Amino acid sequence: MKKLVLAFLLAASVTPAQEMVEKKAPTIHQVETKGATVYFLNIPWGPVTFGAMEKGGDTPNTRRTWPFARIETTKPATLGSAKLAPGNYALVFHPNQGQGMSLEVLKIAAGEFLEPGNARTPTPAGESVHKEPISFEDAPETVPALALSVEKEKAGQMLVIRYGDRKLARALEL
Repeated sequence: MKKLVLAFLLAASVTPAQEMVEKKAPTIHQVETKGATVYFLNIPWGPVTFGAMEKGGDTPNTRRTWPFARIETTKPATLGSAKLAPGNYALVFHPNQGQGMSLEVLKIAAGEFLEPGNARTPTPAGESVHKEPISFEDAPETVPALALSVEKEKAGQMLVIRYGDRKLARALEL
């Protein structure tokens, strides 16, 4: 009986976000489009963590940058208002520290910096080529982990970033 109570107490001390990370370690996924490939970690959705990143807060997760994707371009491209020469770039979230959440694009050395199994991949060294404030919008359904897609629209292509019940879209021109 003591073992059963101890097991219950240990299980109850793990938050749903911790449990999800422990059960499903992030892996690298990719989305291809003509002229670019986007690689991303399917970091499990943690509504408390992401909420603090969006709205602000003082936690270890809001005091660090979050590199979540890498984009390789083989020809000049535009991501939102960022002009990208052919090359290798890191996409990085900056949590809200009083000025709102932002997205930064870093020009980085060739090669992979994303680490399978590590939701806290360190931000690679690189040259900042663009940084802009971002606002996610509500999404109609909740995805269990970060997901990126390239969607065709009348005006061209959109890079769509989905995280839980949140969505951000940026024009991707190649």
